[in-house]
Amino acid sequence: MRLLSLLLGLCIAMLLSINSPAEAACSGSGATWTCSAGSTVSQINTALGSASDGATITFQTGSYTINSTIDNFSQSKAVTLKCETVQACTFSGANVVMFNITYSGSWPKLYRISGFNFTGTCPSNCITIYTISSGSTGTLNNFRFDNNRITNMPYTWIQIGATDRGGEVYGVLDHNAVTGTNAHFLVHILGKGSVSSGVVWGPTSRGSADVLYVEDNTFNFNDAGAALNACVDEWLSGKMVARYNTALNCRFQTHGMAHGGAELWEVYRNDIRVTSASGNSAGPLCYACIQSQGVGEMFVFENTLRGLSSVGGDSITTQDYRSGTAQPGDLGLCDGTKSYDGNFSSVSTYRGYPCKGQPGFMESNGNPGYGKSSPIVAFKNVNGHTGAKIDLTIRSNGSPEYWQNHLVANRDYYNAVSANAQSSSTSPFNGTSGVGFGTLANRPTTCTHTTLQNGDEGGGVMYWATDQGSWNQSGDGRGNGVLYRCSATNTWIVHYTPYAYPHPLVSGSGSGSGSGATTPPPAPTNLSVQ
Repeated sequence: MRLLSLLLGLCIAMLLSINSPAEAACSGSGATWTCSAGSTVSQINTALGSASDGATITFQTGSYTINSTIDNFSQSKAVTLKCETVQACTFSGANVVMFNITYSGSWPKLYRISGFNFTGTCPSNCITIYTISSGSTGTLNNFRFDNNRITNMPYTWIQIGATDRGGEVYGVLDHNAVTGTNAHFLVHILGKGSVSSGVVWGPTSRGSADVLYVEDNTFNFNDAGAALNACVDEWLSGKMVARYNTALNCRFQTHGMAHGGAELWEVYRNDIRVTSASGNSAGPLCYACIQSQGVGEMFVFENTLRGLSSVGGDSITTQDYRSGTAQPGDLGLCDGTKSYDGNFSSVSTYRGYPCKGQPGFMESNGNPGYGKSSPIVAFKNVNGHTGAKIDLTIRSNGSPEYWQNHLVANRDYYNAVSANAQSSSTSPFNGTSGVGFGTLANRPTTCTHTTLQNGDEGGGVMYWATDQGSWNQSGDGRGNGVLYRCSATNTWIVHYTPYAYPHPLVSGSGSGSGSGATTPPPAPTNLSVQ
């Protein structure tokens, strides 16, 4: 009996030892590491420090308590942190930043966080990516955050940049499932700094890798809230592309010159829906579902918007903060008295135009300081209830309403002339104003160009040739397209081609990308097509 008791006690001790959290650890060598369930932040950071360039740290299914910050990333070492089974590794923490990457100079390596289930709370941001110190600059070229599930996020999940430093982060956030009661940011981009502090925009990054892409994510919030909260945002010369996302009860937005301005925003092929907007009378109409509060270059096309039963007239908007006194920002009201503005003649006609930092101006590289014309363009955006086209509209920034001088249709912005494709080279778009779309063969042979008072030739009507380009390699049936602009009377040039889709870091063709495998998140529930 005594022997039996000893044997039983030994077995129990062995079982306790096997399942003890104290035994959780990260182990491996070189480029291959594994962290067992329950591994601590200290152990994870040790693995990051010991792993070689290009390493993958695989986390086993289970729970991980994050009580401090995972931050031992290196400029010289690419690393992937992933769950062995997508969304089967739960990271939870209380009042803590879970991941932090600080960088300076050029960081060309891949940094990937993939397949986790994030819960818990954070002080304000759960993941932060900053340049290393106040006043520093740099570029992190290849960041990928993919196939994660985020539940009841705080104010911001991923904070890129800060107000006291000027860096840029490029890469992609893809195939994440973001859920919760009320909408908040998946990502908030603070770019290289404010125009008023001397930051120069340009040359243009449109259609390039030098942008942060937000693609193929699902945002599923129960209620849009009283203010129709945003799920992405950018300030301080940020650059973002939001494409192929499904968003339930949140808006896509940028901030203008009162927050340092945004440099580039491309928003296309998204499905945005409002199904609940308590306390917000405009919310049910999808008011400002795509909202720019002022961005240099802006391309908005092929988005589908739905409200509760209809879509209002201001569902895609932009505004010029410097055109009114509500929020003119550090540069002040653009009224013809500021030396850094264009100040075309006469003042009563132009009121300071072109205004430094205003929408529709970009890619100057500092000469002239207020930028060069690069008009905003909107086309093929539709009301999901009726199929009718949705135009870009201009919001007031308060008295004295100089936006009417600064943002003029067919000079600073161009809307589609019709929801219908070309049936011939003259209908419905004849090349005199606005934007048309259809086959290249049906593009008008004549077109109207706009030359500004200072000789700037950046304007002109535009045409989206649906049978051109090869950037969409997804096989989703939505085709490609290339945007042409009338660069001189009756002369068309290629103005914009979207960047490769899927993003090369997703497809596996990006620099140091490794595996491009993805698992799409589940679609939002409670959706209906009307």
